[in-house]
Amino acid sequence: MILHAKKRSLPATIVCNPEIMGGVPTIRGTRIPVEMILIHLKAGYSRQEIFCDYPSLPLDGIEAVIAWAEENIGPNWREVPVEA
Repeated sequence: MILHAKKRSLPATIVCNPEIMGGVPTIRGTRIPVEMILIHLKAGYSRQEIFCDYPSLPLDGIEAVIAWAEENIGPNWREVPVEA
C-alpha cells in the first residue's frame, strides 16, 4: 500500500468561525474540534492513532493544536480538564 502525503499550501492553524461547528476552535479546513484532539492527546493516543481516527487532519494539525493549547490554556494544558 502506498501512502500519499497530504499536501497543504499553508501551515495548519486554529480558527473560530461561527458558521463552522458553532464557532468552537477547529483546525482550519476541517470540522475537527481542537478539544477532540486534546482529549486524544491527554488519553495517550499516539499520533498514528489520531491520524487514523481523523484522516482529514493535516500532518501539522497536532502541532497546531498543541501550540494553541499552550497559548490559550497554558503550559500545563495536559493537566487541565477538557469538556467534550
